[in-house]
Amino acid sequence: MKIVDVLKEIYPTLEFIFINQHLDMQELMVKTDSRLRQYLDFTNPNDLKKELLEFKAKFAF
Repeated sequence: MKIVDVLKEIYPTLEFIFINQHLDMQELMVKTDSRLRQYLDFTNPNDLKKELLEFKAKFAF
């Protein structure tokens, strides 16, 4: 499932703007900083929807 699909499901009225969809992008590899592990739960990185729902519950917008 793509990130945009999850966002559409959680925020159905959110407007999405896609720019240069067919532009070849450079692939970036980012190493996880071990200092972040104390703040973030990396045990289930595939549960994006759950994390976004928790985020939504903490903020009003």
